[in-house]
Amino acid sequence: MTERYSVAAERHHRVAVRLEADGEIDDAAYHYGLVGENALKYGLLKSGVVPAWDAGGIKRTNTPMGKHFPKLTPIIRDFIADIRLFASGRIGAQIQSVVDDPAFLADFRVGRSTSATPMTNVPRWTPLIARAGRRMPTCSCGGSC
Repeated sequence: MTERYSVAAERHHRVAVRLEADGEIDDAAYHYGLVGENALKYGLLKSGVVPAWDAGGIKRTNTPMGKHFPKLTPIIRDFIADIRLFASGRIGAQIQSVVDDPAFLADFRVGRSTSATPMTNVPRWTPLIARAGRRMPTCSCGGSC
């Protein structure tokens, strides 16, 4: 079955917004972290990076596509040269700017309670869905958090 990262990101975003509105901040932050993970994988796939890895015989389990946060962040750093080389098209420059931003990767955390993505950092990285060709608002605060 083909992964549908954009669909997963949108689904987790809807859940996160509802949880945040209900005051369930830790749970909302967890889902916002999953939004980020899926959006990042969508961008890697659509920018041509993943097809280049596939053509080179690199197993997806050995790339960022086979990892989840928090293990995803260090492997993105390991593959940053490949991302810079292979990312192309409309999304290519955008995904490169995202992964080149050290603060962006620092804000990706999926966990429980205090180890989860801080709500104050959500607006910084949720726009990746828009960068990847989808329309999605940032957190329900409208970017004021």
